Amino acid sequence: MSLSITLPALEHVPPAIPPAESPVVVPAYASERGIDPDLLETARIRLELLYGEVAADWPGFIARPGQYQMMQAALLTFLSAKAPDNEDRTGN
Repeated sequence: MSLSITLPALEHVPPAIPPAESPVVVPAYASERGIDPDLLETARIRLELLYGEVAADWPGFIARPGQYQMMQAALLTFLSAKAPDNEDRTGN
């Protein structure tokens, strides 16, 4: 007897963050500006692959509402991060 888990296909959900040409003010950590589009697409594909692997391998995994959006926000934060020497900061 073998157990197999069939995952629902991950739909490509457009980012909750407005595109670069939008007049909406977006915090720097949540913006796609300055991130290479090819790198961003590759990273999103990899993130969805890893998400699917965790869902398949982790018994009792439950996808919670908003989890996908949180993953995308964390990805943008990671990709737009700069070294402390290359980032303007107020304070000391």
